[in-house]
Amino acid sequence: MLFRSQALRARSFMYQDAPQRQIGFIAQEVEDIVPEVVYEDSEGFRTLAYDRLTALLCQAVQELTMKVAALEAKLAG
Repeated sequence: MLFRSQALRARSFMYQDAPQRQIGFIAQEVEDIVPEVVYEDSEGFRTLAYDRLTALLCQAVQELTMKVAALEAKLAG
């Protein structure tokens, strides 16, 4: 899961009908990496189920935690 989370690129963008900048992911980019969190509405617009990304990101943190623990153990000798 770590490699998938590393491929995600956070973006700052504006919707055409919203006055404030948004921070998130572009659905078309995420679709290539994690297609199971991208949905298309009846008008053909793609949207993300951000809540479904939580499991992926938690797994990535767990993988990093295990790598850090292994490196710390190696350094401790």
